[in-house]
Amino acid sequence: WPVTMGMNTAFWRLSSDMYSLSTRGGYSAHADWMHGWAPDFLNVLVTRCLQQSRDCGVNALGDGRELY
Repeated sequence: WPVTMGMNTAFWRLSSDMYSLSTRGGYSAHADWMHGWAPDFLNVLVTRCLQQSRDCGVNALGDGRELY
């Protein structure tokens, strides 16, 4: 589902958000994973951090680069 600049997402909600439609979405106890990583960054995180069981820390890619 493409989300573009300028789209008003304030009242988008998960299907499990079962409360008043006047309330902003995102208050249910349900969680979904949404993949938004650029493939090259995700590959570095997986191979340098996860597969090597390394704690790369916050914003670190495990190869000397950091995300900002």
